[in-house]
Amino acid sequence: DDAQMDEYMNHPRWNQTFPALPLVLKCIDHVNTPVMKADLWRYMILWEYGGLFADLDVLPSLSPRFNALQLFDETPDVNAFFVLDSSLSSQGVATQWYMAAAPGHTLIRTTLETALQLTLKAKR
Repeated sequence: DDAQMDEYMNHPRWNQTFPALPLVLKCIDHVNTPVMKADLWRYMILWEYGGLFADLDVLPSLSPRFNALQLFDETPDVNAFFVLDSSLSSQGVATQWYMAAAPGHTLIRTTLETALQLTLKAKR
């Protein structure tokens, strides 16, 4: 539901945590890119609540193209799991179509902050 997504993303609690978010949301709305907004929403949900995200069309694969990456934060009970796609880079690139993380995982926060900054740079 777009209205609920907008309500969640525009909540004032995010202003201090992710100060660039209000401006990014205005940019996204101005150029009408709902997919970009959905990507940001996905990162925000994973950062706040943790959990697992998988696109509906994702099937498990034993292909050598995909490897698993499990990341641990400073404490062993805060971790994340991502699928690496080696067709994009020899070391693999973390996908956004399958990822899992504990609430507040550093990599999800960094991903969200990077996405916000890249969006601002692209809209100038």
